[in-house]
Amino acid sequence: MEEKGLEDRELALGHEGLDREHGLQVQMLEAIEEAVAAGEAPGAVEELLERLRACSDVHFASEELLMRLHRYPRYGMHVEEHRRLLDQLGTLRSGEDPRALVRVVETWIEEHVRGMDRDFVEHVTAGRRR
Repeated sequence: MEEKGLEDRELALGHEGLDREHGLQVQMLEAIEEAVAAGEAPGAVEELLERLRACSDVHFASEELLMRLHRYPRYGMHVEEHRRLLDQLGTLRSGEDPRALVRVVETWIEEHVRGMDRDFVEHVTAGRRR
């Protein structure tokens, strides 16, 4: 499988910390996709999924702190989106088709970063110009 970095996926936001954390999420997704494609044992795939969930949980806590510090007006809606992804990651371990579920999570992450996270970074950037 070919790795696609943040720039290739059009996910780079120009915020060093968030870009680094999003890059880690993307790398975890790619590792899961590779494990599924290679037919690795369900336990190995579940371990990678749990690592993605843990990585995402830490990232969301970091991002939510930044949102509070910058008085982001859409904080509550953004946090709710984070909770939905964590819930989705929990269902990935439920025995459903892992390829389809990984695609759902991958799409969610890409849409979230391009939409809500980009909006947040624009809010931070606008605040610096004041």
